[in-house]
Amino acid sequence: APYSAETGFQIRRSTWSAPIVAVGVMRDYTSATFKGLGSALKGLGSIIAGFFTGNRQAREAGQETASSQVSGPVGIFSVMYDISHQGIGMVLFVTAVISLTLAIMNVLPIPALDGGRLFVTLLFRALKKPLHQKTEEKIHGTGFAVLMILFAVITVVDIRRFF
Repeated sequence: APYSAETGFQIRRSTWSAPIVAVGVMRDYTSATFKGLGSALKGLGSIIAGFFTGNRQAREAGQETASSQVSGPVGIFSVMYDISHQGIGMVLFVTAVISLTLAIMNVLPIPALDGGRLFVTLLFRALKKPLHQKTEEKIHGTGFAVLMILFAVITVVDIRRFF
């Protein structure tokens, strides 16, 4: 069973330790997800800074960093196709990693996602202001539009990378 990127693949046969190993694996992959997210955001910052300052090298380096850390449906399909040759166990493992990563992303305070809805609600309660339906719709509608633009950009990057 895959254990971690640092130690490679190891065979574990004891069933009593499976929950303990699973917690360790989840910790490792959660940490890797946050490191990848940080690297992608750093690359995005370099792209934006390079665009405004006219520094082409910084913009291209940031684009390379950001695009290497994310993948959309096309990239997931490509990876799953490659992994499928290694057996159902690896397919299930990659599916579990993708599910864990999506769960982490969903609870981040990004408008239009569950974490964003909770964040906006708590923010308005902390400010002791009423959250009107129109205001909430504008906040989450804008967040959804940004996510859809990001989705389209990631899909184009994946197509260029894999085909």
